[in-house]
Amino acid sequence: MAYLFVYGTLMFPEIGSIFFRDSIGIKTTLMNYHRFRIFEAGKFKIYPAIDVRKNATVEGLIFEINEQQMSTLDEYEGDEYKRIETSINIYGAKQNVWVYVWNHTSNAQLVEEWDPKKVDRNLLKEFIYDEFD
Repeated sequence: MAYLFVYGTLMFPEIGSIFFRDSIGIKTTLMNYHRFRIFEAGKFKIYPAIDVRKNATVEGLIFEINEQQMSTLDEYEGDEYKRIETSINIYGAKQNVWVYVWNHTSNAQLVEEWDPKKVDRNLLKEFIYDEFD
């Protein structure tokens, strides 16, 4: 088993449950990263990316996952992201976790803060329909 830190649309139950089933994520903070909106081809994507930024933080959830789930998530995240291992504090103890960070392989730009509270739920439903139907 391994641990995965998620910080974007995978935090929403509508999407996270597809990958994590009934698991409940543990709230935590990733240090020295910033969560950005992705701007490409004249529009913003509904999902974010994180990139290194000193003294920044990203709120998210940690899930325990198995190899099959990791493989499925690698496929889902695609070339836009790379999976890296880092450490994070969970209940005061350091834990190694995997996290998907921006891979810098496209012409997309990372701009401004991505805030999960500002995600349009109708656009999220459309994204789910397009991605998983």
